[in-house]
Amino acid sequence: MFMRQIRMLGGRFLAVWRDEPSWAEFFSAIAVLLYVCGLIWPGDRPYELKSLQNLTDLLPGWWWPTVCASGALYQMAGALLRVRFIRASAGFGMCMWYGFMVVMVWPVLPGHPMVLLSGAWIVPNFFIVARHAKGW
Repeated sequence: MFMRQIRMLGGRFLAVWRDEPSWAEFFSAIAVLLYVCGLIWPGDRPYELKSLQNLTDLLPGWWWPTVCASGALYQMAGALLRVRFIRASAGFGMCMWYGFMVVMVWPVLPGHPMVLLSGAWIVPNFFIVARHAKGW
């Protein structure tokens, strides 16, 4: 039973590599997980980072990394399980997440590279949302 589920998950993982638009969803989730790792790795608490000053006022403690990791895992699940609703809502959620981050980080550190470079993973998410909305 367990081996069949592992085989199914492996087959879904390989399907992501065969379906080019799924790469965007997969790597978008990976980018957010790497962002979360960057928050955890230095050992600083998220509220000690100046760039997260406004965000951690709203989501104190470790809530901000938890929300980010949850969104990334949700998007990864949509890509691996091939559920159109999850894929579209996760792409839309990533677009909103980026907008939220810009609004909260820009007043503290305008032009911060984290905000500018994170736009690189939002553009594919716009296309993800458009692709899934076209099918409805």
